[in-house]
Amino acid sequence: MSHGTEVRMKASKCALWCISALLALLFLSCGTASYREIYPLLNDGKYDSEFPYRGCSEQLEKIAESVRMISCIAYYKSYSFPLEQEMKLSDLKTLFYREKAQRESVFNRTSSGTATIIHNQNNKIAFLTCAHVVEFEDTMITYYRDEDQKPTKYISNIAFKDKQVNYAAAVPGARSLEILALDHERDLAVIGQNIDEMANPLEFHVFPYPFGKSKELEWGAFVYLFGYPSGYRILTKGIVSNPNRDKHGSFLTDAIFNRGFSVESFWPSGMAFRISNS
Repeated sequence: MSHGTEVRMKASKCALWCISALLALLFLSCGTASYREIYPLLNDGKYDSEFPYRGCSEQLEKIAESVRMISCIAYYKSYSFPLEQEMKLSDLKTLFYREKAQRESVFNRTSSGTATIIHNQNNKIAFLTCAHVVEFEDTMITYYRDEDQKPTKYISNIAFKDKQVNYAAAVPGARSLEILALDHERDLAVIGQNIDEMANPLEFHVFPYPFGKSKELEWGAFVYLFGYPSGYRILTKGIVSNPNRDKHGSFLTDAIFNRGFSVESFWPSGMAFRISNS
């Protein structure tokens, strides 16, 4: 092979390498441009209204680890009075109402819903849930009715809440979760307890992302929702309609709901979190 031929071959290889590099660069540039064309709003700081552009199973699994089902039972003592006793509300200020009761009985009411671990430190654990899941009436009164079916001032039955227990699934120990805070207006509650000293605190995963602002949601924002309908942990999805329905940033969604979805919501692009009513 002559020296000139060898030089030409090296030059051809060099040119081929340069062309390949330019094509690769062009491909990457086009790919980036196309990516930005398809997803122009990914970095605008707002919640996404597009279907998630990439898999988020890992993030959803982390969230699922912080979501637990809670069960609540309220126990009541009930007293029934005959009409001829003419038992009025003012008569209950004395203890003699028990003697006048025609019948005493006990019963309970139950509820279940979804809670999210928001604190786990020094063997103390706290959950965020809906107030309507954990709150029961302290007193329930039934009045006799007249011929027009209007309530009279005479009591037929009264029931007092004797005690209440709240349990979270897969939390060791038989202690009842205490209600630490209630916000009726926003339908929020914080419940907590001291976990068993023998329990591994690493088993209780705190919600791993920052809280978002529902007031920043817009029409069509994509949402994931966690809940425990029929006792099974379920993930569903939907889009937001009618955002900012009130001063708290409430909204509607077309996500599939079943009883038990007192629900944890997760929005891509911001990892927002909120409790909403079932």
